[in-house]
Amino acid sequence: MSSIDQRTASLSVLFAVGSLFKRSSGPYITTLQTAQELRARGHKVQIMGTRSRSESGPPADWAGMHTIAFPKIGPSTLHFAPRTGHWLRRCNLRPDVVSLEGVWLHFFGKIAQWASRQKIPYMLTAHGNFNPVALRVSSWKKSLARVWFADQMIERAACFHAITEQEYRWIREYGLKQPICLIPNGVNLPSTPVKDVPPEFQGRRTALYIGRLHQIKGLDLLLNAWARVVELHPDWQLIVAGNDDGAERDLLALRSSLHLEKYVQFVGPVHGEMKAAWLANCDFFVLASRSEGLAMAPLEAMSYGKPVLLTRNSNFPQAAEFGAGFEVGCDVDAIQQGLHLMMDKDAAQRRTMGAAGRALVQERYNWHTVCAELEQVYGWLAGNNAAPASIRFD
Repeated sequence: MSSIDQRTASLSVLFAVGSLFKRSSGPYITTLQTAQELRARGHKVQIMGTRSRSESGPPADWAGMHTIAFPKIGPSTLHFAPRTGHWLRRCNLRPDVVSLEGVWLHFFGKIAQWASRQKIPYMLTAHGNFNPVALRVSSWKKSLARVWFADQMIERAACFHAITEQEYRWIREYGLKQPICLIPNGVNLPSTPVKDVPPEFQGRRTALYIGRLHQIKGLDLLLNAWARVVELHPDWQLIVAGNDDGAERDLLALRSSLHLEKYVQFVGPVHGEMKAAWLANCDFFVLASRSEGLAMAPLEAMSYGKPVLLTRNSNFPQAAEFGAGFEVGCDVDAIQQGLHLMMDKDAAQRRTMGAAGRALVQERYNWHTVCAELEQVYGWLAGNNAAPASIRFD
């Protein structure tokens, strides 16, 4: 039996994510699906997160798991939840391992402090947070966080989790010496029929973006590139789906200035059946990001058999290497060329690329494989087994 198939002893794992209600974030999706798979594998899973004042009741997606959502106050992105420390000091939680799903949230610092006092090892999943480009975004906030809680939290981490080779290098370049496990994100393969997209969007070939509307996602570059290809490809539409994260107003103004109202549609956040509908009915997925760890959305698109167009900064060269898409530079000229490449393919050629992507996801990025590797890391941190092959000490 290979090491990946060997089950570790049943473990109690506490996950800390940001909001337990913000369904569009990558850490939210990956933590949810990791927790679901680990629970199915016989482990005890507990989830801690935050909620805003407008969010109440149990978070629906986490049904069947023990969740605790602490109210946050002040700037939403900081996740300052002062009741967290008070609650932890009086709780009787004793997990074997804690997994912190990010870096710069104050909420994580409180949990790390508690875990250290209880001598519970914790792992920190980077989620792209050590990318030099990401570090420059709101750098003053990160500097404050470092002084306030992050430096101590990072220093005491027993292990880091990198999801790509590039992220592994970013962690080392940041100066961190602890062990790092290199395990990618996973994705669920769709198996049930999906509904159609709304009628007003049917009948046109479609490029799809799903994700946050944030400057780091490069949507301004994508819109400028789209304006250059629209004359040759007037039968195509670009669908932009996702929550506003500070960029929507500027993007709508840019769309207007480029006269793209007929060709680029913003449809807001999509979840569940509607998200599946867009993924199933698009012709290709596009991500023009300036910085990523390993984005979930391209993996999800590939699981639906869709080809992908990605910038190199999206940090997923495997898609192009396996013939599942194109990788281009992170500038308007390069994205324009990539759009032409994808649009000039016929439907059969795009289906062939999509099939290659689905096969790659099925082989390497399915949750069974990913969580089999993760549980070996958790077992090692808990002292139950030797360090698995995914752990790097150099």
